[in-house]
Amino acid sequence: SLWAQLRSVHFAQVLCFAAVHSLACGHALAHLPARVAAASGGGGASLAEVASVLMTVGCLPAIPLVTRVLEVGLARAMTVVNGLGLLFVALSLVPVALAPLCSAFVFAAYRGLLYSTINLFHARVFGPLIMGRTIGAMSVLSSAPLFFLQQPLFGGGVQFARAQRVLGGAVLLLAASTELYSRRNAARLRAAGPDGGASSPAA
Repeated sequence: SLWAQLRSVHFAQVLCFAAVHSLACGHALAHLPARVAAASGGGGASLAEVASVLMTVGCLPAIPLVTRVLEVGLARAMTVVNGLGLLFVALSLVPVALAPLCSAFVFAAYRGLLYSTINLFHARVFGPLIMGRTIGAMSVLSSAPLFFLQQPLFGGGVQFARAQRVLGGAVLLLAASTELYSRRNAARLRAAGPDGGASSPAA
């Protein structure tokens, strides 16, 4: 049933995954172009525009990467999302104009893979019959951190680096949680045998 799925460890994992990464994406969309401009000094406005374009259309060259990662498995895709999130945060904190600009391109691939991975998780784990409702519940619940942390995280300016470090720490914790979840799920499947649930994210 839907209620049973919402109380499952699978839903808890994808909810945390979506909440942390959605918060990171929201913060980047709000302030990364300004970070690029501040790091570049003269000519910052034009570089900020380039960063904005990269963040929105930079996902197009990354489509083959997204497709390939999803093909090798859902657990691997979640790991790659966490890795791209950490890379994006690290690049955005380097006080050289080129690094935040590169982070805008990484962000585009990161964001595209993030939402593809979340949708694939719901399809494989919860199934097509109720995935629309589990996605809806996840979206409502994962938006709560964005609402309550909007002011302290989205202040911009000198708060940008602090917020990015906090988000980087959250992604690190999420990466550990994702790895533990994937390993436990793979062990459960091995114990269950070949008929133990092919719809698992570890499959």
